[in-house]
Amino acid sequence: MRNLCTLPVSLSVLVCLLTCSAQAGPPSSASKTHSQWKLWETTPDSATPFSRRPRPACGKQNHQSAIADFTEAIRLKPDFAFAYCNRGLANSQLAHYDDAIADYSVGIARNPQEPYCRFNRGSLYLTLGYYQKAIDDFSEALTAKPKDSITLTKRGQAYELLGQTNLALDDFRAALDSRPDLRIAKEGLARILAQQKQTDDKSGEPLRNP
Repeated sequence: MRNLCTLPVSLSVLVCLLTCSAQAGPPSSASKTHSQWKLWETTPDSATPFSRRPRPACGKQNHQSAIADFTEAIRLKPDFAFAYCNRGLANSQLAHYDDAIADYSVGIARNPQEPYCRFNRGSLYLTLGYYQKAIDDFSEALTAKPKDSITLTKRGQAYELLGQTNLALDDFRAALDSRPDLRIAKEGLARILAQQKQTDDKSGEPLRNP
């Protein structure tokens, strides 16, 4: 995936965050990446004093500046759910995980039907090893977008890490039904099938005398 990180912020029109990391690979490296940046459409409101600010490069300063922008947006409009969600994403990129989870949780409370804040919190839970919490968030996100291939794959990774491989297989297959070229779903499916074959081969070996 391209490493795009131009972050124009114009809260009278949109809040835009772009991915600063690739999609997660196998569960062993799931902690390295988990973010999907979304384009949030908004309507003119009290946050209109914000202007478009180009952010040409990824990095600590970029995310800190984004946090400041979204904090000001929240001050101007405390019920702005997407500002909480996007500030949480910037906090997560800075490894401020407690702050990120707190922001995601407020964003979810402000707009429970919006799937992306749940997706991002679930991705962070997956990163931190809270696999059941991740599954719960991904499942809620899937009620709004049941065929979202990335969410299905992430939930499949969480199931796999909990040892619930049949459920993981279901999710990887469902993700590939929606997006047959999704590499991380292909890899997850192949990994589990290979493990199952290895187990079946061992169980079919003849008994040996000690």
